[in-house]
Amino acid sequence: GGDVRVAEGLHPTQLAFGGSQIAQISVARIQGAYPGVVMQRAMALISDDALDFPFVLDVFRVQADRAHQYDLPVHFSGHLIDTGFPLEAHSKTQAPLGSSNGYQHLWLTAEGVMPDHGTARLTLLNDKRFYSLNILAPAGSKLLFTRTGANDPHFNLRIEDAVITRVPSAKDAVIVSVFEPH
Repeated sequence: GGDVRVAEGLHPTQLAFGGSQIAQISVARIQGAYPGVVMQRAMALISDDALDFPFVLDVFRVQADRAHQYDLPVHFSGHLIDTGFPLEAHSKTQAPLGSSNGYQHLWLTAEGVMPDHGTARLTLLNDKRFYSLNILAPAGSKLLFTRTGANDPHFNLRIEDAVITRVPSAKDAVIVSVFEPH
């Protein structure tokens, strides 16, 4: 509802934080940000001498008392080089992703559907290095590519790209992402 005092009281609880030579990990949980919904997220930076570069593992789990739509954005810099799934670009006409809650400021630039088997992969080029994002989400999930700037008559929003993994309707869901440079 936009009440900052209420929002300040709804923060995640750190469940684990630590590291070793191989991994640095953080796990947090929040309950009450949305009625009847518990969200837990674990992120790990994994590095080993056998790897050329470290990679990030992100596990987002949500449990609820009833079905909801869940959106998990990943903001990125660089040029989209390839996707491992069919992508429908909205290159002739664009519309805002929604009408409220910040979605009104996001152009929907392209969309795809989570493959039935395996992961959805997208590859980016940034500063002479390739990066791949592999996403595993429930069947029927959508992959929405967005760019800030919709409904911005003075053009003062910073232009940023993102891919949003959208689970359209589920009580419980898990989204696993691996972000790796190569």
